[in-house]
Amino acid sequence: LGVAGCATPRVLASAAPSAGSFLVASAVDAPFDDCLDPDLPGLPTVAQIHLVDLAGNVSNGSYLQRDAALAELMLSPREGGAWLGLQDEGSATFGIYEVSSEGAFDEPHLQEVGSLPARTHALTSMGPTVAFASLLPSDVQPGGELVLTVVVDFIPTSLAIQPAGSIFPLRGPSLAASSDGRSLLVAFAESDQPTPSVVVWRADCVDQ
Repeated sequence: LGVAGCATPRVLASAAPSAGSFLVASAVDAPFDDCLDPDLPGLPTVAQIHLVDLAGNVSNGSYLQRDAALAELMLSPREGGAWLGLQDEGSATFGIYEVSSEGAFDEPHLQEVGSLPARTHALTSMGPTVAFASLLPSDVQPGGELVLTVVVDFIPTSLAIQPAGSIFPLRGPSLAASSDGRSLLVAFAESDQPTPSVVVWRADCVDQ
């Protein structure tokens, strides 16, 4: 399908199905660049969207110029497009954007500001809204603190997953929602064990 872009020291990319085609997000050094410039590529400071149809045709969507190199970039499909999650290197802000099926996005739907940069995130649609998991640095427990956040009407509600025994999140997480949008499943690699393993937790919505 061709070159989507380039950057150094890393290129980030993610894809999601949308309206019979695909949205492809990438973090590169310049928007919609063919990388034929003889100069070495720069830092991944641009988040861009391509549209790819089922015939393999590629068209340009929108892009965002960031103030710093991107550390995380992820897409999750939603009705009418996708959610795009972005975090800059060294930043404690995780931004979530609505991306249309045409690849357009502008202001963030939500910016979650933490006291410290999260080590990693995971993002998923949850019915009409969005949920994400954050692995936060912790001085109290090994690995870090795993926090689930569900956004309803632009208001985030967070739940810290309490460790059980000697199970602590080390890497991951991965996140998925049930088809009815009432349950979340989060998986992560756990630490502090002779043989590390994968742990799965489920969180259910409760009517009040």
